[in-house]
Parts: sequence; C-alpha cells; structure tokens
Amino acid sequence: MADLSPSSTVYYFDDHEELLAEAAKLNIRAWAHIAETIADEAENHRLKTGVDDVIEYLIRAMITRPAPLLGHYLELISAGDNETISNAYHAGRGRLNNAISRILAVANLPYPAELVIAVIDGGIVTALSEGRDPHATVEVLLRQLISLPTHKAPMSQAPPTTD
Repeated sequence: MADLSPSSTVYYFDDHEELLAEAAKLNIRAWAHIAETIADEAENHRLKTGVDDVIEYLIRAMITRPAPLLGHYLELISAGDNETISNAYHAGRGRLNNAISRILAVANLPYPAELVIAVIDGGIVTALSEGRDPHATVEVLLRQLISLPTHKAPMSQAPPTTD
C-alpha cells in the first residue's frame, strides 16, 4: 500500500505483524501524549478549574487527533481483528487511563478513567454514525454522567445477577 518493495519494510521489521504492532504503539503513545499534555494543563489551572473546564479538558484529551477522527475510530474498531495490534493498544492504554484520571482528579470527580473513556468513545462513535458533532454529543453525555448520583462501590465487585 505504501508503494514500497516488501524488502524495504522487512529491513527494519522482521515481518508485517511487527510493523503493525509498532504502528499501533506509535498511535497509542501519540494519543496518550496528547492526553498527558492536556492533563498537565488542567493540573496547572487547578485553582480555577470547574466541572465545565474539566469536561472540555476530557473532550480535548480524547478528540484531539492529528488524523481525522473517523479514521482514528475506524482504526480502533478494526484493531480487534488483529491480535498483535490489539495487544499493542492494550499495553499502551495505561498512560491514557492515567492522563484521564489526572483530569478527573482536578475537579474531584469520582469516576474511573475507563468508564469516562467508554462514555466518550461511545459518544464519538454515535455522533460519527449519525452525522452529529462529536464534541457536542460527548459534552452532553459527560454532563449526564456527572449529574448522576455516585456511590462508592468497589471496582472489583461483580454486577448483581438476576437469578
């Protein structure tokens, strides 16, 4: 696809899978770096940061991409079809989760990063699939999440069964 001879790609990589894994690692590192930069900004403005600001920081951390948002999410969705790529994303996810946790901590929001990321990702996919504005859609969903009453259930607790 890059219009290069196969030998030029295996000069630096043992095979196609290694090349794909490195590309995925590069992508998740770039995504985490953006989120970390925004978390730094949020922490530096802590004294004057309210919920509205934190929502904006979260959106920027998850939506700011050097590539088009649709392409990014198509890549993420298709990553699950390739174990090498999905393992690379999974391995790099900790930095992204940590950056989102730092942003949430600025406003003392008690939500786990993975929940907030799932809400944002779901909102983006919904908006893209329905031709809506991802930023506005995610903002509404985050406001709804934050307005819900919270309780301190242990994270390892299994959901109740309906037996």
